[in-house]
Amino acid sequence: MANAHEGKTFYTDLKRYPEIDADGDCGAGYALVPVLDASTEFLPFFDIFGTMLKLCKNDFSGNVNKLQKKSKEISKAQTFKELLDYELNNGLAKKSDSACIAALWYKRGLQFIIAFIEQFLYAEDTKSGYELFTAAYEATLKKYHSWIVQKGILVVARMIPQRSEVVKMLCYGDESLQSQLMADQKDYLKTMKPFADYLHNLIVDLGLDTEEKV
Repeated sequence: MANAHEGKTFYTDLKRYPEIDADGDCGAGYALVPVLDASTEFLPFFDIFGTMLKLCKNDFSGNVNKLQKKSKEISKAQTFKELLDYELNNGLAKKSDSACIAALWYKRGLQFIIAFIEQFLYAEDTKSGYELFTAAYEATLKKYHSWIVQKGILVVARMIPQRSEVVKMLCYGDESLQSQLMADQKDYLKTMKPFADYLHNLIVDLGLDTEEKV
């Protein structure tokens, strides 16, 4: 029976993030549906690590689900900007289940994922998964978490294996695909990073960014 993953890495067939729509009705922006579909397809990345990154997966997928739900409720909002503008204009932005709050944490999750992937791209094989996770976490999410949350996350992160083992998992066990993995990861980031940067700038411009901890 043929192996569905033969000759492939985790990123080979993964849906890429779309390019920005420069000709939208409200100016340049990103359509909600294809972006959120790409994020949903990325979720098995966390499963590769077993239960170690379950908390990260639950948080990220939770915000994706909230944004998908809001995009259906506010059907006239086709882009992220339209969705956030709608809530701001209708006094909904600060509600606990708002798209604005979900988008803020979704954006932070994307920034962590990008930093985490980049750590694996450029680090040495002897680096521990904990070192790589910590470097990405400290650069992105840590300042938004309370001391208790920080400690809980870093305790779990100590179980992440060293870089060489993670690379092997992302190659589905075929260590001969390491060069392809690096190329596939770079190709994936070429579409993920521009969107994350766009969403960050949008959130800052709309005054939705905050330093509050959870």
